[in-house]
Amino acid sequence: MLQNRELLADGDAYAKLELVFPHLTQEMVDRSLPYGTVEHYSAGSTIYARGLRGVDFMIVLRGSVLITGPSEEGGEGVVTIHNEREFTGELDLFSYREALVTARAATDTEVLRIGRARFKDYVSAETDISDIVMRAVILRRMGLIQHTQAGVAVLGSGRAAQTLRLERFLSRRGYPYRLIDLESDPAALGFIQSFNLNASDMPVVICGSHVY
Repeated sequence: MLQNRELLADGDAYAKLELVFPHLTQEMVDRSLPYGTVEHYSAGSTIYARGLRGVDFMIVLRGSVLITGPSEEGGEGVVTIHNEREFTGELDLFSYREALVTARAATDTEVLRIGRARFKDYVSAETDISDIVMRAVILRRMGLIQHTQAGVAVLGSGRAAQTLRLERFLSRRGYPYRLIDLESDPAALGFIQSFNLNASDMPVVICGSHVY
């Protein structure tokens, strides 16, 4: 089994991009074809949206897939662009958690979609591909956490017990988040005004356009 300390030997999960966003060989892609179906997406169309559960594994056959997530400024930021023979997904492929990112066709694109049931057969049978996929999805999740990409924002006092409980809850589940500290983060006022919040509401969790 891959160990986190081995994967993070260089400190940053994104240090070796060839492991985080690897290219499969054409022979590997050819072996993958019987496990899924080929789908076509026009440029700009959404392949899956952040928050969706049960997202399938996809290999880019032609074109490119843009992966985006929430940026620190509050809009959408680019996480990566998957090109031909690269694959989508992170640890949510092995669970029923919500997808942390949105995938869109950057150009007219063709992908091989492998559904959840067949994906289990795929990673069991194609062990060399499985090793590449497993290493990549672990590093991607760790990178999202390290770089506070594609997660949620916790708005509250960094010293408050309720804020600390929320942070511990998200950390234990490996869910990326960013703390917007009311006492030190200059962005805090903008979030308060944007969502019409007051002191009695704190702390809150901001996920996209929703506040909890």
